[in-house]
Amino acid sequence: MWTGWFFCKAKQFLGSDEGSSEKEKDGKKKDEDDDPWLKPEEATVPAQIQAFRKELEELINRVKVERLVILVDDLDRCLPHTVIEILEAVKLFLFVPGTVFVIATDEAMIEYAVRRHYPDLPVSQADYTKHYLEKLIQIPIRIPSLNQLQTQNYIRFLLLQYHLDEDQTLLREICQAFEDSKTTPYDTTELSYDFITTKFKKDDQTRTLRSLLAIADQLGSSLATELRGNPRNIKRFMNTVFLRKRVAEIYGLKDLKLGVLSKLLLLERFHDKEYTQIVGEVTSSANGHSQTIIGLEEPATKETAGANQPNHAAKTDDQENPLLEWAKLEPKLSKVDLRPYYSYHENVQ
Repeated sequence: MWTGWFFCKAKQFLGSDEGSSEKEKDGKKKDEDDDPWLKPEEATVPAQIQAFRKELEELINRVKVERLVILVDDLDRCLPHTVIEILEAVKLFLFVPGTVFVIATDEAMIEYAVRRHYPDLPVSQADYTKHYLEKLIQIPIRIPSLNQLQTQNYIRFLLLQYHLDEDQTLLREICQAFEDSKTTPYDTTELSYDFITTKFKKDDQTRTLRSLLAIADQLGSSLATELRGNPRNIKRFMNTVFLRKRVAEIYGLKDLKLGVLSKLLLLERFHDKEYTQIVGEVTSSANGHSQTIIGLEEPATKETAGANQPNHAAKTDDQENPLLEWAKLEPKLSKVDLRPYYSYHENVQ
């Protein structure tokens, strides 16, 4: 259906010459009468497809387009039957000279859609889902996930964008300087404090920059691992950090630290059960401290807890504790009053 709409709109756009003679119009009418595409009740399905391909090719030639590139994005967000319909339309109708299709999608989700569409495939055809895409996609390009350094650099750029909200010119200069510093796309260039401050004047603006960029070191490893280096999910996480900070400021809590807020959001995002426990401890405490966090961060507490058991047992407990790596991240929270980081959030909910 969408191919027919595209074809009809294209013909309307091109239109017919107003100065055409009656003879030319009669000739066009005769051609249209013989066109199976315009008379579906008199044509077979193969004839319809062939007619569409022919007229699309003529259309491309008439507008003198060197290459018609159609980008199909977010296909993996469609329902399985819609995914198959679109791919079948691409395969049947639009493989004509002068056209190129770029399909941006999650390969695993497309394979899932194929399995849903063909639920009764025998075990011997288990690889059909992969073969389906291989027959359709002629040149696969797989974009690798961000590694830890790339994740940290991406977070630094997002933090820098937040920090320089009112100085977009300087932000563009730093971005360009960063790109110019690399000789190849895979150079391990770090968007460090020293690199950035070469573009800054030595004023009050640099005082908060170092602590701000330290958040990227704090988050880089966790987000690269837990979110598999997915830029969209990383940005979504950082947007949540910035939004929480803004909401807190609306409630009059202007002293919330981004580093503390980011660490707590890591806990909320990836350790839901432990997060609920710690929130309960913080909100019921007179000083806003969590005994769970104190037990993880204070060396004396850990030594006391492991004094009466063999070393290998203590090591096993550490390995099984999902919060151990999280607790090692800066900043330390054992002596921070965490109530402001949760009170406004509860009010919003």
